[in-house]
Amino acid sequence: MPSNSPIGRIVLTKKEIALGVGGTALALGGLRANDPYILSAALFISWAAFVFLFFVHRGPVARRVVGASIVSLCFALVGSRLYWVSHRIDPRDKIVAQRLHVIISHGMLAVQGLISEDERRVLGGIYPDMPGTNYPDPKLLDSIIGKLRKTNFLGKSDTEQNHIPLTWVGSFHKDLVKVHAQSQEIVTQFNQQDGRLIELAEQISNSSNNLGVIFQTVDVTELRTSYYANGLPEQPAEFFRYYFLILMKTHRVIREFGVED
Repeated sequence: MPSNSPIGRIVLTKKEIALGVGGTALALGGLRANDPYILSAALFISWAAFVFLFFVHRGPVARRVVGASIVSLCFALVGSRLYWVSHRIDPRDKIVAQRLHVIISHGMLAVQGLISEDERRVLGGIYPDMPGTNYPDPKLLDSIIGKLRKTNFLGKSDTEQNHIPLTWVGSFHKDLVKVHAQSQEIVTQFNQQDGRLIELAEQISNSSNNLGVIFQTVDVTELRTSYYANGLPEQPAEFFRYYFLILMKTHRVIREFGVED
């Protein structure tokens, strides 16, 4: 029965109601997703459902076109807002990322004197996490860890302190202490910033501290001569593998916050 309203009464079929409810549920569900790909897909399908609803609805063409245009505009505004928020970098997050960049340089400084140019490029590369893990492929570091296993850590390094050459043990220990202090400072001062950055800072702090304790112990015990003169033992070498993997992941993550080499 026609309505007295000049624009007529809007009557939806059950299928059209189901389409509208489904589109609304998809949009609301997508907004709760943390994954940007899921969010984008949900909003697109929801938009398409509403546009299709206006297309199949039996009503004046002009009204359907206006309705579809309004819905499309709303989805475009929501999408633009979400894109802007997701790509906006908090200035304090960028400060943290810049500090992490400095830490990465310090963390990889001592090993530079032991490895080849190709191995340096491996450490400085950008790699995705292996499926099912939180870090790049550990095998990327096989060659570097192999050199650490063969290096006499009690020999003189290319680093000096007060014009006195340090052993490799001393050189690594000095850098590890610095990395631990700098990463712990981030955790303490910026613990309200982006969770990924703070978590990586915590991992760097813990890993560098563990390695620092190992080298400090080596430097003051009688075991040093027999234990490290022929290379790094397996357990500390694997600690280094984990340490370098954290630094490599951090190198990748900080690029998302506008920090380049």
